[in-house]
Amino acid sequence: MKNNQYIRQTQYKKGFASVILIGAVILLVAIGGYFAWSKKANNVVIQLAPAVTYYVGEKPYVQIIWDYSVADYFNIYRSTDQKDWQIISEKYPQSAHAAVDYDFPKDATILYYRITTIDKYNKESTPTEVASVKIPILTSPQTNTSNLKTYTNEKYGYEFSYLLDEKFYVNNEAEIFVSYDNKILMPKTDFGSAQFYVNILSSKTETECRAITYSNPVSGERPPGKKIINGVTFVEGGDSGAAAGTFVQEKIYRAFYNGNCYDLIERLNTFNDLQGLGLRIMNQFEEQTIWNKLDKILSTFKFTK
Repeated sequence: MKNNQYIRQTQYKKGFASVILIGAVILLVAIGGYFAWSKKANNVVIQLAPAVTYYVGEKPYVQIIWDYSVADYFNIYRSTDQKDWQIISEKYPQSAHAAVDYDFPKDATILYYRITTIDKYNKESTPTEVASVKIPILTSPQTNTSNLKTYTNEKYGYEFSYLLDEKFYVNNEAEIFVSYDNKILMPKTDFGSAQFYVNILSSKTETECRAITYSNPVSGERPPGKKIINGVTFVEGGDSGAAAGTFVQEKIYRAFYNGNCYDLIERLNTFNDLQGLGLRIMNQFEEQTIWNKLDKILSTFKFTK
């Protein structure tokens, strides 16, 4: 009798231990499954392929834009054949909004890009669909002047060149400017407009001309320097400030020549109130593209008398 009771107790203990073991295994599987699910759930796939655009300039680049609202960090990949993919930006932050690829292979005729999101566990999502951009073959390093127009001011003795598709205005012979607007140059960004001005400040003496003053001295003026433009030394300054919903930045160049004060201004206007406009902030490369256009006009300015 005692032996039978002992056997039953032993069998009961073994059965109870087996139940506990099975329960523990199920619990571990459930926990593992939960963490696997939670990691997967945090890994969001970008639904659309990135938009890629090639820009020609002194240093050509490819701009890459995608839906950056879905994650905090991204990996950006590039390929020349869709077989070998190179990561060109790792853990690229959401706050940058867009990326620029300067260092692509110079012999490439087409480039492919795709992007993954990075979750809090450092796991990558499935890549986006592949986007591609063709790289034009530049046959000559010389500047194409066929689409340039030169403005000559006979009265004040100067000239400069600008592109035919740039807007050119003559308020009077003492105020000339070339302008860009946001619908053409940088649509859907906070870019408002940009201008290159030539003003003749006839009332200023040589001393007054070289002493650049600012309408709002506390806004962000730059200490005067010097810049040589086609053999003539200009006083160089800068200013910035907010006005009427826009943020204005200026580069100012002054020279006293043949009895007149020549005032050259590069101006960039951006919107500083984007609420409800559906616009994004330009990145530093886009902004520099605009300054480069203005600088190119400035570099052609020269006196003819």
